[in-house]
Amino acid sequence: MEHSCEAQRPLAGMLIMDLVPREQRRPAISILRLAMNVGSMVSASLGGLLASVAFLTLFGADTGTTLIFALLMLIFFPRHIHPQPAAQMVQGPRPVLALLVPLRDCAFRRIWLVSFCATMVLSQQTTTFAVYLTRLGGSPALYCGLMAAGSLIVILLEVPLTTFFQHVPVGRVIALGSLLMAIAAGICSLVMGPYWLALPLLAIVFDSMIFSPPYDTIGAEIAPAEQRGTYMSFLWIATGLGFALGPALGGMLLSYSPPLCWGIMGGIGLLAVVLAWNIEPAAHEA
Repeated sequence: MEHSCEAQRPLAGMLIMDLVPREQRRPAISILRLAMNVGSMVSASLGGLLASVAFLTLFGADTGTTLIFALLMLIFFPRHIHPQPAAQMVQGPRPVLALLVPLRDCAFRRIWLVSFCATMVLSQQTTTFAVYLTRLGGSPALYCGLMAAGSLIVILLEVPLTTFFQHVPVGRVIALGSLLMAIAAGICSLVMGPYWLALPLLAIVFDSMIFSPPYDTIGAEIAPAEQRGTYMSFLWIATGLGFALGPALGGMLLSYSPPLCWGIMGGIGLLAVVLAWNIEPAAHEA
C-alpha cells in the first residue's frame, strides 16, 4: 500500500523541475523531502502508538489523512502555473519511437540501472528490515521509533548536506549514497539484537539524504526540455521495479538465510556504486 502512493512522485518531481531554475533544483527537492520527512516522523510516532492499540485504528487514520491531503490539493493547488521558458517548448503527442529516445543515451542507461539497483536495496527498509527487526525480538513500536528518529535526522541535516554536495559531480554523490546502502546491508548481517539495527538505519538515513536530491533532479538535467517527462518517467519505472522486486527477493532470501540476504543486498549496492561513480551526463539547458 505504501508504494502505491509513489505514483504521485514523478509528477511532483516534474512539476518542480519545470518551475524551479536549474541551480535551485536540488535545494527545492530537499525542501520537498523535508516536508515529507516531517510527516514521516509524526506518522511513525503516532503509528507505533496506534499499532500497539489496534491496527484497524492505524489504517483508519492513514485513510483519513490521505483523504485530507487530496482535498487540500483540490482546493489550494494553483490552477494557473507558468513554467520556466524551456519547459514551454514541450510539443504535443510524439511518435511511439520518440518515447524510447532515453534508452539510446548511454549515461541515462547507466543511471537507470543505478536507480533499479539502489531502489532494490532501499526497499528493504520498510519491508525486510521490519521483518528482521521482529525476528531479532523487536516490536512494532521500536521499529516506528527508529523510523521517526531517522526522519528527525533528515529534517535537521538534509538541506545542509545538499548544500555541501551542491558542486560535487552528480555521479560521485549518487555513488556515495549507494555505498552507504551497501554498508547498511553489511551491518544488518552482523547485528545480534534489535537495538543494534539503529546503526544500519543511520547509514540508510544518510544514504537517503545524499542520494535522493541529485537522483530526483538528474533526469531533468540530462534531458532535452521537450523530453523531460519521458526521461523522468523512465527513471520512475526503474524505481517502481526496484520497489516491486526488491522486497520479494529480500523476503525470499531472509526466509532462507539472513546473512545471505544482506550479503546479496550489499553486493547490489556495490554494483550501483560502480555504475554511478564516473557518470558525467551531458546536460541540456533548462
